[in-house]
Amino acid sequence: DEVLLVADPESLYHVNEKDPKERAFGEYFRNALSKTGFPFDVCTLSDLKTRDISKTRVVVYPAAINVTPEKKELIEKKILGGWRTVVWCYAPGISDGQSLDVRRVKDYAGVPYATPGVSTTKMDGGWTSVYARDYKLYTPAKLREIIAASGAHVWASKPCVVFANERFVAVHAKDGGEITVSLPRRYARITDLLADKVVAENADSFTCTFSSPDTRLFDLSEND
Repeated sequence: DEVLLVADPESLYHVNEKDPKERAFGEYFRNALSKTGFPFDVCTLSDLKTRDISKTRVVVYPAAINVTPEKKELIEKKILGGWRTVVWCYAPGISDGQSLDVRRVKDYAGVPYATPGVSTTKMDGGWTSVYARDYKLYTPAKLREIIAASGAHVWASKPCVVFANERFVAVHAKDGGEITVSLPRRYARITDLLADKVVAENADSFTCTFSSPDTRLFDLSEND
């Protein structure tokens, strides 16, 4: 779980349901992350109370609009700090549950509210803040760049959809072509389950040619 998308349903109460951002905070970022070539997980902010994210390098938290004192304590304890990169959108922390103040945005974004473009700021405590007011600036290519810069493991040689755990890797390529998949460690045998074919042995990477579109499911075996 090196990449985590955090949902905050309570913050969405502060956005007009007819505002395009309302859907963008969830649907857009989920779809964009799916095209980066990095596997990712999704949780709600409240899940972080019991969830171990010590190995998470990038937290994408687009809807952090309403940050109450209780939420602030949780965010500072679980998300901010160390070497982690946190991706924000629009106006993180603009509401504290009692009032609206755009000056609070800088505490999280590292730059003032509505700063043009995508800003990257090294924050006190060693973590990195990435901020853009306009969610459309977070294209799959930009998110891939941000995640790769965090030091997260790069699974695919080009943007595609990747699902991965310790036993399986699934890859969906919309445009097809040759893709090299890099694994976090070496496996005794890697098998394309749909083609019933061993694609690599004693390897930590393999290359396959995909049709357009194409989906492959690979079994990762640690034993001969």
